[in-house]
Amino acid sequence: MSAVLMLFVAATTYPPYSAPAFDGIHADATGFFYTKQIEGHWWFIDPNGNAFYMVGTDHVSYIGHRCEKLGNRPYAQVTQAKYGSEEKWAQATEARLMQWGFNTLTAGHSIILEHRRFPHTKIIDMGGDFASKDPLLCPSGKFPNVFSPEWPDACDRSAREQCTAGRDDPWLIGYFLDNELAWYGRTDTKWGLFDEAWRWGPEHSAKQAWINYLKTQLDGPEEMAVLWGVEIEDFKALAAHTVPHPPRTERARDIAQGWIRAVAERYFAESEKAIRRHDPNHLILGCRFLDRCPGVWDIAGAHCDALSLNLYEAIDVDHGVPAWVVETLGDYYRQAQKPLILTEWSYPALDSGLPGDEGAGMRVATQAQRARCFTFFHRLLFSLPFMVGSNYFMFVDEPALGIHSGFPENTNYGLITDQDVPYHDITDAARRLNSNVYDVHAAGILPKPAVVTWELDEWLTKPPKTQRGPIQTPLTLEAGELTLDGPFPDATWRLSAKGLPLGIFRPRLHQETPPMNDRWATPDHAAVTAYRQNRHGRAIDITFSRAPAPPDDPDHSPRPFRSGWRFWLPKCRGAWFASQCLWVENTDTAPWLLMGIAHALTPEIGGDPENDEPLWPSVPDYYRRGSAWTDFEAGRGIGCWFCSGADFKCRFWKDEDGVFHADLESWPRGSADALFTMDHLILPSGRLDIHGPKVFFFPMDGTQQADFDRAVERLKRDVCGRRSRNAAGEMAVEK
Repeated sequence: MSAVLMLFVAATTYPPYSAPAFDGIHADATGFFYTKQIEGHWWFIDPNGNAFYMVGTDHVSYIGHRCEKLGNRPYAQVTQAKYGSEEKWAQATEARLMQWGFNTLTAGHSIILEHRRFPHTKIIDMGGDFASKDPLLCPSGKFPNVFSPEWPDACDRSAREQCTAGRDDPWLIGYFLDNELAWYGRTDTKWGLFDEAWRWGPEHSAKQAWINYLKTQLDGPEEMAVLWGVEIEDFKALAAHTVPHPPRTERARDIAQGWIRAVAERYFAESEKAIRRHDPNHLILGCRFLDRCPGVWDIAGAHCDALSLNLYEAIDVDHGVPAWVVETLGDYYRQAQKPLILTEWSYPALDSGLPGDEGAGMRVATQAQRARCFTFFHRLLFSLPFMVGSNYFMFVDEPALGIHSGFPENTNYGLITDQDVPYHDITDAARRLNSNVYDVHAAGILPKPAVVTWELDEWLTKPPKTQRGPIQTPLTLEAGELTLDGPFPDATWRLSAKGLPLGIFRPRLHQETPPMNDRWATPDHAAVTAYRQNRHGRAIDITFSRAPAPPDDPDHSPRPFRSGWRFWLPKCRGAWFASQCLWVENTDTAPWLLMGIAHALTPEIGGDPENDEPLWPSVPDYYRRGSAWTDFEAGRGIGCWFCSGADFKCRFWKDEDGVFHADLESWPRGSADALFTMDHLILPSGRLDIHGPKVFFFPMDGTQQADFDRAVERLKRDVCGRRSRNAAGEMAVEK
């Protein structure tokens, strides 16, 4: 340690710790924060021995975000003009935070706020900083090469520079190692980091470690042909191989998972060792996983005092958090055996005047809905006995023109506007709820999770038994005013209502093949294979298929497939049809990954798409299920809706070139990781049974949100039986 640094450390003094805590639970006072489980509930214990639950909001900053397009920081200009100094801003901001019930300075706070009224945390950026010099992701990306011989020294240097000076600070809760490292690589698959090491050349330290690992796992290099479809003579040849192939067997997946666990052990062990060496007094608070990690919660838990994650999860605006969110967080805790902190979450609204088309989080329509979602989610986190912190994202809105070209977020995350004006709906909700955090957490009574579903009529759960005679195509299928014609030679089906064309339906598959060839595959042929009916309706089975790629372009074309679908149409009630994917088959000679299944409906309202527009704003993750295309000139539209619990991501939008994007995508689910499996490998001649959820398409009178709402309510009456009940046994009504 340099003499200057030693002098600084020796001269640093801190005011006695005096922030409010929970006086209903006491433990040993150590002078620093630690975690403790008391009667089944986890807590932070503050330096004075009192129980503490972290309630924060990120980026409480005097200067706010810089806007590249403006060349300035909009919030900084406002605070300078309004307060005149950072000290006066700090006084006013402290008063606000206390009034709203926040008790911790979390990520991105202004240093002037420290050691006054709130404890604070610190992000070290241990791996992110090293990744900028030596990444594991090839050729670059946000994950450190933990197999570099320089990694241990880099951890030590980072801890020495960032932890030594504050080792005696009682106001410091602890350190976050990083924020949102790329644990799934660039392909967002569970074996992503395995593939990243594979891409490097033979002399790279990560590639060498990867080869040495495989030598311990394989019976010989020839086993690569069975497990990954790669023919090699020896491991030296594998070292020169830089094109990853997806695993072809469960054994291959297990080996890839073992490598990722080895990566995690190197990352967490060296980070922990360095921090404990330079600061044995403060907590290690995890690395702020981006909502999940590839099977390494237990390793993280072995090296950290608490684990942190950023989670932007959709909930029901009117009923609350779905039960599966609670189950997922509980599963993370059971694996980690350490308490959890949710370090980012948010529900931006679209009535703030900000575009809101960049960034994470389920969008809602109004500030009132945002406050309702805030209350639902925050209260749940307070109630969970294994949670010790909830950090809302964030204090001040992002600039309307975005932050910068590489990070163009422009969304209403803030408790206040960039003009320093509070959003009273959400700040009032925070004031009411945050003041009760200790009563809620100590009681540990979970709010009843929303199990909000609509039960489809029985005839829509299994196809009719009666088979129609010979099938001649194209078919003309009528349901009320809706007509569905097809399949046509290009595998499309055309929708119309009262003779007015509405749009074209054709499914698509989201495929990925090595090396990182990501593509959407549309069928070029369709055949009706079954036509069943009863007095309620009809179920038509269709096989969509795509022929092999041309011989001169085998690598860049979509891969051939067959896929079974079922269309459902009513006989006597309603004007709609439903699509459902049943199975997907690989007819190629090589394996490929099935990443998603799209129910693609592109508009041609009135016969052409010239005046067609999406109904909803062009933002990601809008809260309302379904969407619509509309034509103001025709005064009509075509909409889609799906039941709550149906796993779809829906966004109808047009890009700047006027191209239509009918993004209505579902993901095949797997038993091993049911909530997040998006990477099903299908071998040649292999078939994956889907039996996915149904999407309902319907004509729409009018072009406004109210018209869509009325159409959906009619549809629900047509297709649903009784409403299901929530966890309390109360009737659940969806808005």
